[in-house]
Amino acid sequence: MLNQLARTNLTPSAYQKGEIHQLIRDKEFENNRIFREIAEIKTSMENAASQITKKLCRVDVNRRTISTCRSYITPIRRLPLEVLAEIFSYCLPFWQEIAFHTSRVAPLVLCQVCSVWRTLAHSLPRLW
Repeated sequence: MLNQLARTNLTPSAYQKGEIHQLIRDKEFENNRIFREIAEIKTSMENAASQITKKLCRVDVNRRTISTCRSYITPIRRLPLEVLAEIFSYCLPFWQEIAFHTSRVAPLVLCQVCSVWRTLAHSLPRLW
């Protein structure tokens, strides 16, 4: 029926007008139902996004804990301080005066690793 009316410029009959009005109501009702479904989906998506964010935060906390725990069991922690001191001496640049111009080379960079390394480096006169 709509196709016929679209191809002509005729005025619809009373019966056709009734059908057109019913079709409009049906489509408006369907649109309202679809919008309600969309709103429900959006709510579900927002809830899911919130849950994902919480889970990702938990994963981040777990990663930091794993990293910290791994650092506790690294082989370098088992080295005697005397061996570590010897390794530190091999880290010195060929021209020791360079070391005092930047914190990116030994001995200053060694002091930035952890408090044990800082204390050890400070206790070794040959590094300075």
